[in-house]
Amino acid sequence: MKVSINEKLALMAELVVERPRAPDTALAGITAIYAGQPDGRGPRVAIELVATRRGDPPTESP
Repeated sequence: MKVSINEKLALMAELVVERPRAPDTALAGITAIYAGQPDGRGPRVAIELVATRRGDPPTESP
């Protein structure tokens, strides 16, 4: 994925995806995102799914 600002490439991001399956369906199959400057210099960010578990079922509001 490429992000441009004022028609200049500003950010490159890579998504790691798999077929969505419970309990990960809320993430649409995205398990990691890596992003940084297009030239490879400067800071980079990595966001990774470490674990998931099923939550309690929602409760009804009165």
